[in-house]
Amino acid sequence: MTAIDPADIHDHAEGFYSAYREILGKVLAECKRLPPEIDVAKSHPVLLLASPGFVLEALALELYFKAIIYAETGVLHRNLHNLRQLFDKLPDPTQSRLVAIYDGAPEWHLKVRVIESEDGIPIGFHERLSLSANVFVEQRYLYEKKQPGSSLLNDIVNAVRQYVEEEHPHWIKRLFGSRL
Repeated sequence: MTAIDPADIHDHAEGFYSAYREILGKVLAECKRLPPEIDVAKSHPVLLLASPGFVLEALALELYFKAIIYAETGVLHRNLHNLRQLFDKLPDPTQSRLVAIYDGAPEWHLKVRVIESEDGIPIGFHERLSLSANVFVEQRYLYEKKQPGSSLLNDIVNAVRQYVEEEHPHWIKRLFGSRL
């Protein structure tokens, strides 16, 4: 089997992340167009796009984790998809750094987390990751639950992308070249 470059895994993650961001933009645009009396969470166009977006976001995070694990440990976890279990495979210093980046998010992210906590939504890195560990599977089978899905991964993905930018900048440079 041909050796895999962790940067290739990262590039693939970036593709899924970019698709997620495109979908998120469409969901947000649709939310802004809805009249105030419409419950955004039950809006058909929003529901149609949000769940696939969450799947793409989770898949991107899975691949980011796999790229980092492979680059930093030399182990490639091909058949592991649980995000919490993948995080646990990262070296301890990497785990600590990711949590520190998450905790040091921009002020407006922290303010959103306070609002979310008032609504009973967990705001800690580990709690969010554990609750979203199988979002890739759960979002694909949402019709079985007959309720809207959600994802708590956005700030975690942002922390991972910042970590990659700081610790593996050659991946970013390779992908985006002189456009940086």
